[in-house]
Amino acid sequence: MKRWITLFALVILVQVGLTVYTHWNATVPQGIVTNGPLITIKSAEIDGLLFEDDQGKKLHIQKVNGQWLLPDSLNFPADSIRVQALIEKITQLNREWPEASTTEAASRFRVAADDYAHRLSLVVQGKTQQVLYFGTSPGLRKLYLRLEGDSEIHSMKIAAHDLAVDPGDWIDTTVLHLKEKQLAEVKLPEVVLKKGKEGLLPVGLKEGEEVNTKKLGSLVNRLTGLSISAILGTERKPEYGLDRPVLTYSVILQDGKTLTYSFAQKVQTAAEQEKTPPEDNSYILEVSSLKQLVQVDGWQVEVIKNAKREELVQMKAKAADEQESVQPPSNTVPN
Repeated sequence: MKRWITLFALVILVQVGLTVYTHWNATVPQGIVTNGPLITIKSAEIDGLLFEDDQGKKLHIQKVNGQWLLPDSLNFPADSIRVQALIEKITQLNREWPEASTTEAASRFRVAADDYAHRLSLVVQGKTQQVLYFGTSPGLRKLYLRLEGDSEIHSMKIAAHDLAVDPGDWIDTTVLHLKEKQLAEVKLPEVVLKKGKEGLLPVGLKEGEEVNTKKLGSLVNRLTGLSISAILGTERKPEYGLDRPVLTYSVILQDGKTLTYSFAQKVQTAAEQEKTPPEDNSYILEVSSLKQLVQVDGWQVEVIKNAKREELVQMKAKAADEQESVQPPSNTVPN
């Protein structure tokens, strides 16, 4: 009896195996290769990207002399780290079993040549080499994609924001960053800093005076670490208020180059003031090293704007008095 049961079980297993094999061969398109990269271009070869969305908006990013730039924004520097990360992610995508491979599916997933959510062209030496169509999302931070000339539809871990066509999403926000060792002199409205053996110090230090290193360090960090939040083009619009800047200063670099900074705040109408949140205190910045006007968040500017010599320099005696005032009282009983 056990023998018959064993034989019967073997027959069942063979039938199940044949069913699975037949179904697998029927559903997988012929000729599909499930290994190797989906993109045939090497990441180092790509020197241009063209982003397009379903509204007809476009964005070019181009590599010039090793630096990624935004040609449509007067070659404003792009965020090279973000650009390169996207290129690496795409070129390292491996060809796996596709989600689908029919014309109907291409339209349904919005990866068709005439119906897509995003289109990305990979450019090598000025010529488009490969085009990817990105469509709807099959899950969190994932999009369907199809390579032009290929019927297979795949899914990729990528967010729609990674394919943005707004230049503001791709700017290098650190374009104004400097290293402290580059600075020779800083001329602020109420204090001048000059490079010496001990670094940047307020000029004219007298005997008995010392620097408040904490406040000076905070000021230098802001001067060298200004980050921008947007580019505003080249037009000096009247509402920008640049004819009446609230702060102007200059930085002289070690190589002799002088950078001038002018900060202004947008002049708003009464209606605009009602719509704009009170915490929106950004500044418009015109700096001599850039062709474009840029926007800077207000919290970065306040430390520079309020810098005064009397806050950066203090009398040594005062410092000693302050230190003594925080010491615990003595328990010694006087005679």
